[in-house]
Amino acid sequence: MENKNNEKIDFSFFNEDAKLADYGKALQELRKDGVDKIASLKNHIYALKKNRLIDDAVKISSIEEYKKEIEEAKKTALENKDAEKKLAAEAVAYSNKLFNDNIRDFIKSENQKQKQYKIDYENQISSIMQENEAAKKEAYDEFAETKDSAELNRKLNVLKFQLNSSFAEAKNKYRDAVAASKEAKNQAYIDHVQKNISLRNGRTNLKENMVLNFKDYIYKFKL
Repeated sequence: MENKNNEKIDFSFFNEDAKLADYGKALQELRKDGVDKIASLKNHIYALKKNRLIDDAVKISSIEEYKKEIEEAKKTALENKDAEKKLAAEAVAYSNKLFNDNIRDFIKSENQKQKQYKIDYENQISSIMQENEAAKKEAYDEFAETKDSAELNRKLNVLKFQLNSSFAEAKNKYRDAVAASKEAKNQAYIDHVQKNISLRNGRTNLKENMVLNFKDYIYKFKL
């Protein structure tokens, strides 16, 4: 990412921020032997119950062991609960600040890109038309000398096909560039919300979901 003035801004830095990554690692450390282990063991029990290839006696024995481990993990989760909650809140606050401090410049940068894409597209269309007109003039000049109407029509048909192909190619290139820019803006919001959900260990936030749904609506219907 670059500055607030005129340089290119890439929002991928958000997912690569070292401090944010450190928060994630610290939270993972607090959760791995507690809430994460509980979730993992419950998944093992569920899978074991569904597995028809394992003998019932083995299932019962394994499930009992898993349940004992769950009880131990619950103790660890309880011990780490306050520290995890405090650190998660701190991490989300940092994530929000990092996002809010940079999103406006990023959106502004992408909007400027889109304006430039339109200017470039219009200039390209103008250039294509000028080249086509020059080629048609050359064809008519040749016709003035040869009087070969069949050859003139052939050349004009080729030029018309080339013109339409060039128009279509330029339009597709412009649309793809604008779509990529809009996708980048939309993805920035998605990355932020997903990061916060991860920091909260899967817990969602109503306000974030509302913002994300609104941005997704705007992205889809204004593309």
